[in-house]
Amino acid sequence: MSTPTREAIRKLVDELPDSELAAAQEALQRLFDHYDRRESDIRNRERYEEDLLESGLLVSVPPPLDEETRRRFHTHRPITVKGTPLSERIIEERR
Repeated sequence: MSTPTREAIRKLVDELPDSELAAAQEALQRLFDHYDRRESDIRNRERYEEDLLESGLLVSVPPPLDEETRRRFHTHRPITVKGTPLSERIIEERR
């Protein structure tokens, strides 16, 4: 699919029947609202990272994950290990 231009979008809107204009306006408003929330989330995260840096809890902010690393992280499956789980062993040894 090619990238739409403002002219192409205006043409589509002009071709809409009047009965569909309200639905088109609502759909566009949902897109704008989504974009605004996303931008707000990004600003909040940047502010949070700045606070962590200023407080000394972070020395630097790690770069965002690239797509390949993100994919591997989300598709990772832990291995199965026989025997007592490590967390239980640690708890038993502390007793």
